[in-house]
Amino acid sequence: MNYQMAKQIISRVLFFTVAASYVQAQSSEHDMHKKEAGAMHQEHQEHQGMHDGMMEKSSQQKMQMVKSKGILNKVMPEHRHVNISHEPIPELNWPKMKMNFQTDKSVDLSGLKPGQKVIFTLQVDEQQNYLIKEMMVE
Repeated sequence: MNYQMAKQIISRVLFFTVAASYVQAQSSEHDMHKKEAGAMHQEHQEHQGMHDGMMEKSSQQKMQMVKSKGILNKVMPEHRHVNISHEPIPELNWPKMKMNFQTDKSVDLSGLKPGQKVIFTLQVDEQQNYLIKEMMVE
């Protein structure tokens, strides 16, 4: 083997060694970016899960069911309303008072009469809408 041939072989070996090192470095960097992207995706999913949990908890806190007692003053079935003088409702910071309430479609108003004592369940939503979901004569 002459000097020129040996030089070409060494040059090619060095070239392929450097090229292989570059490819390996690029592959490692790509793997590192994939791992970072995976970790970021996992972190995003965990954060989204926490956010969803907080939203669900927040909705649950905003939607409230409260029981109370009162006396029927007026029944307005055509409007699905009743007027009740109710006891204080501490969960809502309400004193004893007389007020109109809308009733849910599932509440049977047909047998109700003014003067009856009732127990009712009031649904309060996040917009402070009040709806009687259940009512029975005491």
